[in-house]
Amino acid sequence: MPRRPSVPYTPARDREAPGAWLLGLGVFALLVASASLDGPGWFDPAEQCALDSTGGISSAGASGAYTSETRFFPPRVTCSLEGSVHAYQSEGRSWLIGAVLLAALACLVAGVVLLWLRARRQVPTTPTAGRPLTHIGVSAVLGVVVCLGWSAVGLMALFLAETVWGAVAAMSLCLATTLPVLIHLDGSLGPPRPRLTTSWWRALLVLGATAVGGSAAALAAHAGDGGHALGAASVAMAVGGATGAALASGATWLAAHAHGSGHQEAIR
Repeated sequence: MPRRPSVPYTPARDREAPGAWLLGLGVFALLVASASLDGPGWFDPAEQCALDSTGGISSAGASGAYTSETRFFPPRVTCSLEGSVHAYQSEGRSWLIGAVLLAALACLVAGVVLLWLRARRQVPTTPTAGRPLTHIGVSAVLGVVVCLGWSAVGLMALFLAETVWGAVAAMSLCLATTLPVLIHLDGSLGPPRPRLTTSWWRALLVLGATAVGGSAAALAAHAGDGGHALGAASVAMAVGGATGAALASGATWLAAHAHGSGHQEAIR
């Protein structure tokens, strides 16, 4: 039986890729499930535990011995005040949230796999030459946006999330919104690519360099000021992220140029 001819790539078909829908559904489910996990919070948790234990009637026992326990899976948050234990989720609700989290992770993995397989099959028909200076400049701007945006999302997860699943959801949201932009940027302004998956690897390189540059610069500025100047650390993080993104983008051009020169020499 003859094989079916491969369907040519078109942007309209790419927008309808089921992998993108699965990825978005997984991120959304992670956010909803992690936000549904209640707990004593970060501001005066002992008093909040006392209020929750008494149904909001009294917080007189807030000065007693306070402990809290967070179970990873199925997620459950409990607090103990003077021997009185209060569970924020019943076992049934805990297992229900756990099932939603597992389904969300399955959607994320399936979406990424489908998008990767789709990218491997799709070869651009007319590779563009790209624009080096524009590509590096836009990458630097995106490095600033990524560093500031990720730090804001991280702070929100730190103060609002009751379990580590909040951090997992925040990281998934950041990756799902950042990587597609970098992949599209590489395809539009970056060096020629033999396959669409090449843009995936380049985007991961730029993102990793952005994270390393921003983190290193922020830690250096924060430590240099005695650990008090958050404003200086934020500025340093933005500059470090922009520098890392620009250097990584430039490295992709150097690698593509070296690969192209080697290929031409092999042909000769």
